Amino acid sequence: MTVLSQWGAIFFGLVVLVALVLDIRGLRNSEAPWRPNWAWGLVGLPNLAVGVYPPILAASVPLLSFYLYRRGKQVGAPSIGS
Repeated sequence: MTVLSQWGAIFFGLVVLVALVLDIRGLRNSEAPWRPNWAWGLVGLPNLAVGVYPPILAASVPLLSFYLYRRGKQVGAPSIGS
């Protein structure tokens, strides 16, 4: 069960990373006033290690929250399908 939960956490971290990179790509290709740097993609990397070292979530959540806060202030809330 532990191994299954570790792989589940790694898979979820991969989903978060891919979603973040696709959001950055979408913003850079749009007419949005904010074009985030590709370095913001590094914010999603700690999520990949959560399955192996769960305390890293303490760094990952604030980093992703800051990205979403900054995105919300610059562009507005993300919408599904656009």
